[in-house]
Amino acid sequence: MGETFRSSVLRLAHEDRAEFFEPRRSRTFPWYLVLFRIALEDCSGSLRLFSKGVDDDRTQRRAREVVGILRELHSDRCLIPQPGLAARLLREALDNQPLFDDLARQIMIDVGPHLNNAEEVARYGRKKHAYKLPRRPARKRQQLTDAEQPGWAGVNRMPSQKVQMPCRVVPDIKKLIEDEAFHVGISQSRWLEEAIAEKLQRQGHPVYLPAPSKAPKTSEGSARRPRRASLPHPDKSRSSAANRADKMTTVRFSRTLAAQIDRARGRTERSAWVNEAVSSFMNEEARLPEALAPKQALPVAVSVGFDHQIFCCHRTRCEEI
Repeated sequence: MGETFRSSVLRLAHEDRAEFFEPRRSRTFPWYLVLFRIALEDCSGSLRLFSKGVDDDRTQRRAREVVGILRELHSDRCLIPQPGLAARLLREALDNQPLFDDLARQIMIDVGPHLNNAEEVARYGRKKHAYKLPRRPARKRQQLTDAEQPGWAGVNRMPSQKVQMPCRVVPDIKKLIEDEAFHVGISQSRWLEEAIAEKLQRQGHPVYLPAPSKAPKTSEGSARRPRRASLPHPDKSRSSAANRADKMTTVRFSRTLAAQIDRARGRTERSAWVNEAVSSFMNEEARLPEALAPKQALPVAVSVGFDHQIFCCHRTRCEEI
């Protein structure tokens, strides 16, 4: 049945493309499933979602097969048949109205999880699957399952949100997976998860993965200084002042000159700006400006005590002169 349905859609695509939608970004697969469910309701007459029908494994597998074929045509071949056309071709492939009614009912039931999962991923996928998960608080010893064993023991580990599946592949396939994951920019685990999800979608299962979160961009720091081949003083420690690459010195500036340097350097550190200015001055072999005349020392007031008779004689003599 599935191959008959697929071949009929492909044959009609070569004969008349007017019966198909033009691929657009807004025409997603969940959008098409909504229209296809409405078309099945119209073709089934009085059949509705909660009407009674035969529930068996064969009908469920056929329903998943039809949804998988529509997904393959939509994603891989960019063929989006009109919903009414797809429903009519499906009914012709079955060639039995009771079987078509049961299959249409099962497809309408299976479309619900597809839409719910796609909506949940579109709304909450990035919030639930953040790149850097918050760190869990450390548990106390009495909160561990087995307090006698360390916290990293298998019995004391916190339950994981994912299940690990051991898998063995040949080295050639392992190399191909590494190359493809590196080319796309995702991890090998994510690549395998997408491959498994795609295979399940081809079989009609409602599996939708959230978009992979991107790593936060880190700011590029300054280039690291290359390591020295030897130390000036090997007998001393590497962190000693004699073995440091930079020599520390103290320079005093006036407040006016310091303010001018701060305006000229902008966001550059004051030490780096002064270092660059000195290096530029030395490379240009410039001459130092003439030294400013030293400031004259201000007079200093000194208190001197004289005898009263000497002070009176000195005052009388000054008056005579």
